[in-house]
Amino acid sequence: MGADAPDRLQLLALRAGDRRLTVEAGHVAGVVDLPVETPVPHTNPSVAGVVRLQEDVTVLLDTHELVGAQAPDGRPTRAVVLESGPDETPVALWVDAVEGIQRTHVDRVTPVDRTDLDPAVFAAAVDDGADRVGLLGVQRLAAVARTARQ
Repeated sequence: MGADAPDRLQLLALRAGDRRLTVEAGHVAGVVDLPVETPVPHTNPSVAGVVRLQEDVTVLLDTHELVGAQAPDGRPTRAVVLESGPDETPVALWVDAVEGIQRTHVDRVTPVDRTDLDPAVFAAAVDDGADRVGLLGVQRLAAVARTARQ
């Protein structure tokens, strides 16, 4: 799990439109320049399409749609690729910016069921002192991505 000490989480800070987000760094396979996606008809509106990354057909999720963020003009050009197992759907997230790694004490993390965040997308909220930032749930995102493969 993206931790550098038992009481600390290592998180990758992201921006999607006007929203700051995080994902556990240990679940991130990489950040890539985004090739053009192929739309997938009749799927969840959060599925932007599929892209070919190395040998995998990867489901690209529109992070703006997922979290209700205002999308900027133009198409995002970066994606955060999440780790996936051999039987899992590869997933990438459209993002506007990758802001870097942050280390957060576990006491600053609140489970999603004690927040107003969408439990279909978020695992928890992280209090960074100035704001409460959503921690994306990787397994939850994989469930959204599976709708594109059905």
